Amino acid sequence: MELANTLKTSTEKRRNLNRRANQDTMTPTRPRRFSVGMVFGELVKRCIERSKRMHSSKHSSTYSCLGKRWVREWGKLMCDELTPEMIRDYLEERLQTSAITANKDLRYLKALFSFGLYKRLILNDPTEGMEFFPVTKKKHKRERSAKDYDKLIACADPDTADYPTVLKETGAGLQEVNLLAW
Repeated sequence: MELANTLKTSTEKRRNLNRRANQDTMTPTRPRRFSVGMVFGELVKRCIERSKRMHSSKHSSTYSCLGKRWVREWGKLMCDELTPEMIRDYLEERLQTSAITANKDLRYLKALFSFGLYKRLILNDPTEGMEFFPVTKKKHKRERSAKDYDKLIACADPDTADYPTVLKETGAGLQEVNLLAW
């Protein structure tokens, strides 16, 4: 009985020590400070520098290109002045290019602001809650039937009839036939 009580108390002592150790590590040793007055261009610069140290060169170059575009748009603004509406307007402009492009910008902007929050450089994330744009699939090109090729061959000059004949017989695409060495 005494052995069971000893094990129980030693187990409880260990648990209490672990709890105290965890509480000590969870309490900050120094007060956390926020840099509230950060200019957006400076945040982009810091994020690009970190990207160059931590990520691949392709990722870093993508950040650099996007960062230059963002700095042209909002470079002089304070990060706290940037609103979700401003970002949404910018993304809608980028949507004119494609939904994939706009989503890429949004993905990198979210990462930028997450970096700023993590490093305690900014207080809020204007991209929070923004959803990605729906991406529409490209339509497949219409494949021509054998009848279409027969009509094309009938209308073609005898010199150029070989080209549609090769397309019909092989089922190759125009680009593939163009790359053939004749």
